[in-house]
Amino acid sequence: GELWLEAKLWGVVEGLQIAWRNGHQRIILEIDSMEVANMLSSSAKFSEHRLCREAHKHMNKEWEVIFQHTYREGNKLTNGLDSRAWDQILQCFVFYFPPAAVRNLLNANANGVVKSRLVVVLSS
Repeated sequence: GELWLEAKLWGVVEGLQIAWRNGHQRIILEIDSMEVANMLSSSAKFSEHRLCREAHKHMNKEWEVIFQHTYREGNKLTNGLDSRAWDQILQCFVFYFPPAAVRNLLNANANGVVKSRLVVVLSS
């Protein structure tokens, strides 16, 4: 199976639930998987997966949800949290303050510091 897809979609649904419970009225959801971003933007495809249907249920509540694709290199904080999760037992953590181990990554995100992707341009 495609466990990575399940994990990404589960993260979207869980993030939407947490944001809704905390009373946010407008959020920007950054997704580093183009496939997931396409699934969420396509009304025809979202019915194929139960987690997409669940995400759309939350997105259609009375709030503004903007989702956009971002490259993994552009979101150092998420990558840092991902790497810390491998050492933990399976459970959900909500951080109200950034852990010390990722504080520098959060500052890098806030300041727009990113690692660029290699892009090859071929001309004829």
